[in-house]
This record gives sequence, C-alpha cells and structure tokens, in this order.
Amino acid sequence: MSVESTFDFWVPIVKAKTKEDGSLRIIEGIASTTDIDLQNETVDQRGIDFKYFLNHGYFNWDHKPGSENKIGEPWECRITPKGLYVKGMLYKGKKVADNVWEHIQTLSKNEDSKRRVGFSLQGKTVRRNGNSILKCWIQDVAITTAPINHNTYLDIVKSLGTSSWCDDPSSSICTCCM
Repeated sequence: MSVESTFDFWVPIVKAKTKEDGSLRIIEGIASTTDIDLQNETVDQRGIDFKYFLNHGYFNWDHKPGSENKIGEPWECRITPKGLYVKGMLYKGKKVADNVWEHIQTLSKNEDSKRRVGFSLQGKTVRRNGNSILKCWIQDVAITTAPINHNTYLDIVKSLGTSSWCDDPSSSICTCCM
C-alpha cells in the first residue's frame, strides 16, 4: 500500500560543537534510528530520501512554522549503522536559534539533568506497512525537547576537534561506526 502522509519522528541530538571564537554553532547526531518510538513507529533507514533536506531544508524549532523558526541548515546527511546522521549549523543572531543554543549549552553544564534536546524528522511518508515507515522523504529536521526515542544521548563538545563522527565523511553510507 502506498499512501503519502506527513510524519514526525524524534531522536536526541548527539553532539553540538562551537568554534572557540563562537563564530559557528555546529550540531550533529543521529536524526533517525530503526528503534520503535513511543508512538510505536519505526523508520526503515534504507528508505529515507534526504536529498531535499540537504539541498533546500532547514533545522527548525519544534516543528513550528514560519521563517522565525528556521534556525539552522544541514551540511551533511548520510545513513550509518547507528541511523540517519545529520550535521549542520545553528544560525547566530537569530532569537530562536540563540535561545535553543543557550538551552543546549545549559543542559550540557547540568550533569544531574536527565533532559535532552533532540532531532525529529519532518517530511512525507511515501510507503508504509502498518507502523513501519518503509519509504519517506525529509523536508526539515526539527530540534525539539519532546523525547520519544531514548536510545541515544546529547553530547556537547565545546570546540572543533580533530576527531570526526565518521572517518570517511565523503561516503554516503558510513561503515566505521559499527
């Protein structure tokens, strides 16, 4: 059965980095996994089409509409063994983006906090089988505080280091993160 419908799927942000001079606010992490979420849905990672997101999409705040909630843009997107990896930046000098960045930084400094900021896919389901999304395309990726998938975590990195999420960033499918 092939029916196109809208969906949202949440996964926590894994890393956020900033240049030491504060000129860039870089976020990266796993935006989707094969895990069952609290809405009892799964996404087949092989069926995700992220070309639109990479070329035209945004990071937005909590699925909210309007240009004021377009708070960043993607640089990279690829399927890894852990799930759909995304990397990009949050805009500087935009009120909502500044507030989100401050919140991410605050959570990272409070070691006793169990709260997370994460990613949620926003796009269209192209093919579904019951509660499994088999094919979809991603329009935007929301940054949100509404946890549905608790299988990943937030890690703040204060400066750009020499280590990378993937040893082969040119690859569309990463095999080094197994």
